[in-house]
Amino acid sequence: MSTPTDLERRVSEALSALADQVQPEHLSPRAAPAAPAWRRTPLLVMAAAASVVLALVLTLVIDQGDDRVAPAPQPDRSDVVVPPDVGRAWDRVADSGPARLDLDGDGADEKVSFLGEPSREYDGRVRLQTTLSGDGAEAYGVVDLGTTVGVDTLEPIDADGDGDEEMVLYYTDPTDPMTTLPMVLDLRDGVLVEAVPTDRELFRRGSLEVEGGTEHYDMVRVVDYWIEGGAMFSGVSRGSFASVGMSLFRPEEHIVDVVRWRLREDGALVPEPADPSCVVVTADGRRRACSPGEVDPLPDVAPVADERIAVGSSFSAGPDYLRYRAVLEPSSTAGADAELVVTVRSGDQLRLPLRTGSEPRVFTTAPFIATDGGFDGATFLVASEDGDEPGAMWVVAELGGRLVQLDPVGPLQPGTGYLDDGRAQRTWLTPRGGLFTAVADTADEAGPWELRSWVMVGDAQVTAVPRGTVCFTDPSDPGTARAC
Repeated sequence: MSTPTDLERRVSEALSALADQVQPEHLSPRAAPAAPAWRRTPLLVMAAAASVVLALVLTLVIDQGDDRVAPAPQPDRSDVVVPPDVGRAWDRVADSGPARLDLDGDGADEKVSFLGEPSREYDGRVRLQTTLSGDGAEAYGVVDLGTTVGVDTLEPIDADGDGDEEMVLYYTDPTDPMTTLPMVLDLRDGVLVEAVPTDRELFRRGSLEVEGGTEHYDMVRVVDYWIEGGAMFSGVSRGSFASVGMSLFRPEEHIVDVVRWRLREDGALVPEPADPSCVVVTADGRRRACSPGEVDPLPDVAPVADERIAVGSSFSAGPDYLRYRAVLEPSSTAGADAELVVTVRSGDQLRLPLRTGSEPRVFTTAPFIATDGGFDGATFLVASEDGDEPGAMWVVAELGGRLVQLDPVGPLQPGTGYLDDGRAQRTWLTPRGGLFTAVADTADEAGPWELRSWVMVGDAQVTAVPRGTVCFTDPSDPGTARAC
């Protein structure tokens, strides 16, 4: 027989010591079941007890190296979650340099390194570790960011005003790739623990879905966070905006209600009113304090692009890569009022019979209805003219090498006239291609008017998404639109 190893000797000694403590009264069987298939005997109980003892001993004596789980210090508050001390032997996270901040408040920055848990998909946990400059003690943290490829850090904050700094990381929301989430880490008893926000909906960069959406679009409020002057802030747009796919229809500037995050003694982050509590996010991403009574600005609804051609006329348009020539010809198709003939850059001709029911017209400005990056095709606004003003309207697009009349979905369709309930509706086109429809709240056209713009949804459909509320000095002139 070979000489026992040191591990085997230690296991044997531990088993012998524990076995000496097992007495007959410890092995008394439990009450038998009413109709047992077998009877539990003291021998079986002893075998089970020995298995448990062996497992406990192996856990205690087997050396697990640098990656063993050390006892975690107890939190100073019951709602602070302290991570296990794991990952000492993990490799450094690629593409992530050390972070530098004053964790212990002694005026000197600590250097925090990041180690990644090995995993096939690079989606393991991340260990943070450092040596405190104040007393030379080690400190660590373990977080789950969904990836070990790069750790993104922001500038540190002092959310509790105690003189030391909290680390701020950010990562992509695993349930929504369009949303990023910050994570604040506070040093407590040598451990970097996550400070949990009491309102997670505010603690993000992305959007919050609100009421008012349909099957064709969502209504959302924009949420953002930022760090300024060593403090963390969050803002939520006061208005709600239509969202179709990855396209968000909001004004270039929008008003945001702001909170400041404070770290409580129990380790929670709580939102409190900020000063200023209202800011305007400008087109270049900057923020300024709101003016008294300020509201979200309207989209550019003027001037009006009203140039259009009749049967027998033509025009050329489009950028160089999409240059085309459009002609409105008499139709040879039964039941059609005209035929739109488009010659594309390749020389191919695309034809579409138009059934307008009256005098057909085609606008020379292309409506911009694209979402999610758009499509490489020409678009046209076709109208049925009533007197000197367009009435019913249709959007035509080049899709799949042919001209397609897009179906309007929802309660409206493009055009100028009156709804079944007597309310006025006006539709117009701007030089930048914005196709807008305004619907009066009352039959007397006094306003206010609900403003919408047309966008493409589905494969060959358009819908009108909300863009705000407007009032007109002259409802026939979109240039007189103003905030109500």
